Amino acid sequence: MTNTPTRRPTTPTSQRRPPKGHRPMARHSYDKRIASHVAAAADKLRSTDPVLAESLDKISAPGGWQLLRPPSKTGGRTNLPIWTPVSVHAQLMKASADLAKDVNEGFKAYLAGEFTPDKPPRGRLSQGATEDRKNLNVRPNPELVQQIKDGADARAEELGWKPTPGVIALAWLRHKYGL
Repeated sequence: MTNTPTRRPTTPTSQRRPPKGHRPMARHSYDKRIASHVAAAADKLRSTDPVLAESLDKISAPGGWQLLRPPSKTGGRTNLPIWTPVSVHAQLMKASADLAKDVNEGFKAYLAGEFTPDKPPRGRLSQGATEDRKNLNVRPNPELVQQIKDGADARAEELGWKPTPGVIALAWLRHKYGL
């Protein structure tokens, strides 16, 4: 026979058919009694201590649980992923002891007009690049990142392309370390 099967069919080992339809998933635990107790406590405290009552109201609001989380160890700085070639990534990790400090320095120079980054290549394939790329994760000052984002449209006319914090950071690090 020409179409004889050469391996076993891909059936579950238990020989049972998988259930059809929606599979039950774990849900967030929400207890209406606890929510009502928090609201009642806030009402009782409203006359004697309005500050505590307001805090309980904030916690019982949607997303209020996030207020109970301890602050992050990074000081509230968000990650800025910088898409770099693997070789540049390795060289930067060896060259710099504190990448966030270097990136902040570059952002300050850019905002002061002392540094103008080169236009980044359009894309990986258009440049004939064969090297793999990797994220370089840095946590710069969020105020500097926001200033760059706010002034991006104004600088886009001057540069001819829209600068982003990641592109500016990579250009500065390459400029600083001669890569």
